[in-house]
Amino acid sequence: MAHDEVDALVTFYESWKQNGVGEDGLPLFEQVVMIRKSKPPLLMVEDPATEEDQDYFADAWRMFQKSRTVRDLSVKGYPLALWPVISPSELQTLIARDIVTVEQLAEQAGRKNSTLPAPVQELAKRAQKLLDMQGKVGKFEAIIHELEAQRDALMGELKEANATITAQAGMLRAKAA
Repeated sequence: MAHDEVDALVTFYESWKQNGVGEDGLPLFEQVVMIRKSKPPLLMVEDPATEEDQDYFADAWRMFQKSRTVRDLSVKGYPLALWPVISPSELQTLIARDIVTVEQLAEQAGRKNSTLPAPVQELAKRAQKLLDMQGKVGKFEAIIHELEAQRDALMGELKEANATITAQAGMLRAKAA
C-alpha cells in the first residue's frame, strides 16, 4: 500500500489513562502509548496509538522503541536512565547513538576520534571513573569477605585450643591430687 507524504511532526510517547476506581476510592491508571501529530505553530492532535500508526509512521515508531530500551532492566549494565548524573537532553543524545548503559558510555571515554559532543565526552570520562571506583570497591569487598572467613576459622581454632588447654589442665590437677 502506498503511503501519502506526511509533512507533520509525528512522535510516539508513553502516557496513562484512567482505568476505573480502586477499592480505596482513588482512581486507577494504566499505561498507554500515544501518538502526537503536530504541524507548528497551531495544529497538534494527540490520540492513543494504533498498530496502523506504528506501520504508517515506522521511523517515528523505531525512535520511540529505541527510547524505551533505555529503561529496559534486562539490558546488561547500569541503565543511563537511572544514573542521576545525566540530564534528559544528554540521555536523548546518547539514546540516538544506541548508548543505553553506563558501561557503553564508559567505552567511549578512551576513543581518540569520538564523534560525541564535548559535554557527552565529559560524561563518558565520569562513567569510566565510576566503573573504576566500583571495581576497586568490589576488590575491597572481596578482601573483607576473605579476612572475615579467616577470622571465623581462627576463632574456631582458638575455641578448640582453649578446650584442649582446659582439658589438659584438668588432667594435671587430677594427677597432682
